[in-house]
Amino acid sequence: MKQNYFLKKLAFSALMLFGASTVWGQDVYDYTGDLQFYTVPADVYYIELETTGAEGGNGMSANSGIAGKGARMTGSFAVNPGDNLVILVGEQGESAQYVGGGGGGSFVWTEADAELLIAAGGGGGSGATDGGDLYKDGTDASITENGVNGNGIPDGAGTAGEGGTTPTTCTYWAGGGAGWISGGNIGTDHGCTYECTGGQLILDGAAGGSGGGSDASSADGGYGGGGGGNARCGAVGGGGGGGYSGGGAGGEVVLGEFNGGGGAGSFNAGYNQDNSAGVGTGNGQVIITPICDPIVISYSVSPETLPGNGSIDITVTGGGGAYTYDWDNDGTGDFDDSEDLIGLTAGTYTIVVQDESICENVAEVIEVESVIGIAEASLQVSIYPNPTNGQIRIEQNGTFTYQVFGIDGTILLNGNGIDGITVDLSSYAKGMYYVSVKNASGNAVYPVAKK
Repeated sequence: MKQNYFLKKLAFSALMLFGASTVWGQDVYDYTGDLQFYTVPADVYYIELETTGAEGGNGMSANSGIAGKGARMTGSFAVNPGDNLVILVGEQGESAQYVGGGGGGSFVWTEADAELLIAAGGGGGSGATDGGDLYKDGTDASITENGVNGNGIPDGAGTAGEGGTTPTTCTYWAGGGAGWISGGNIGTDHGCTYECTGGQLILDGAAGGSGGGSDASSADGGYGGGGGGNARCGAVGGGGGGGYSGGGAGGEVVLGEFNGGGGAGSFNAGYNQDNSAGVGTGNGQVIITPICDPIVISYSVSPETLPGNGSIDITVTGGGGAYTYDWDNDGTGDFDDSEDLIGLTAGTYTIVVQDESICENVAEVIEVESVIGIAEASLQVSIYPNPTNGQIRIEQNGTFTYQVFGIDGTILLNGNGIDGITVDLSSYAKGMYYVSVKNASGNAVYPVAKK
């Protein structure tokens, strides 16, 4: 099978807002603190979405742990020209004196019906410790839908799109990360300057939770639902990350040990997925790339068994929008032909298919063969004399049927025979005729000349 590719101009336009830049067809969205928007261009039917959640905040004391990192989620999606998508890019959790706030998640959803397409969770904020160092780090966001508990804490992570919940084993705790369905839990109220809150529900504004503690020690969660880190006028624990399901709050399980927050869960409704945990540093990011679902031509060919009765039946998949077809048997470049061809003689036919998307046109060269005069191995047919002045003798062992066709495919004579039969063509004009002989084993067609 031979394929040629004709380049179709890659022309598309995208709605550009502050925070987005275009590089070779990619729209790159960085953190701005506000929702951003993308309109699917006129010739785009498939896009790739790459979303990266933000990193948690890092405590700045010698005893502070390391923040958890965001997840990166990539998938391909079918879209329609003119569809509007909403983009939220997560913010890194705030870094404070002892603990860090949870990182915000990055999301893309449809504007028309708020259908979530993809979400990359943010990492948990770091904790701090005056004792052991086992649990002071924030945990990375997950590439699964459920959030991660605070480090060393047995519960508190959101599941199935819910925000983080109050951990049951902590004396004091931080704010939980928000999920797609609900916000995160509030942190312990301990009478300091600032109270600690969880991340805000994404569709309600997605604000990061407030950090608890003093001016120096409170660590706000990042935009995108990050939970606030809680300092209790000293330290408590890191905030949970925001995402599809909120990360669990960090907290004080053992006196003097302030555990890091948990990373959020993520979500991906696309195909051709490529998901990675522990890669998002700093603020999050969203990249949108128009892609082509390649046009594929498959076909079946019926050979010419009688003059001009060959056919080609094609099936086209891939691409986007309506297909148009250009066969080379009536000139080229018009794209006004039917999908299939009938009434063909033996030869080579080329079809070019184009669609409404950014995909390249695809051409296929298809051969139609003639089997006129080629008998099945099981048929032992003899027709004579050929050329003839009038009568012909058809001989074939056993019972058979025959038909005589004009050059235009019209049936002129037909009948049955056993071992042999004489057929009279005397009343027909001089020229070329075709005789079809058929039995239980197969069929064959032979040209016969009338003098």
